[in-house]
Amino acid sequence: MQFDIRTLIVAVALANVFCAGARLLLWRMHPTIPGLGRWALAGGAGALALFMILFYGIKHWSPSLSLAQLVVVIGLVLSWDGFRRFIGQPPVSAMTLATCCCAGSSPSPTKYFAKKTSSAATAARNLSHCYQMLPTN
Repeated sequence: MQFDIRTLIVAVALANVFCAGARLLLWRMHPTIPGLGRWALAGGAGALALFMILFYGIKHWSPSLSLAQLVVVIGLVLSWDGFRRFIGQPPVSAMTLATCCCAGSSPSPTKYFAKKTSSAATAARNLSHCYQMLPTN
């Protein structure tokens, strides 16, 4: 039995939704554990990104791929901040999180119409520059 890509994306997106829901319930049951709320948001961002990729496959609306990439970066940054909080490190400032999201999303929204595809190397370079700007504790 072979699955097409659309079916696999739906299956993974639904699994992300259920995992994000489980993390949300875990956070509501244990609100004193730091980082759980951020992990729930990160899981929701992953599911949203997969649904945006699926939407591109159905309607062929090009900005959905760039927006999905931005949502993935936001999810990764939220997950990173959740791990920092969970292991007892101080939370990262909102400005640093926003900088990471902007640096990790390539191309930037203003350059979208000039270049419709993004480069993984550019995103990795931007994230490494962002990582160097982070405060060390």
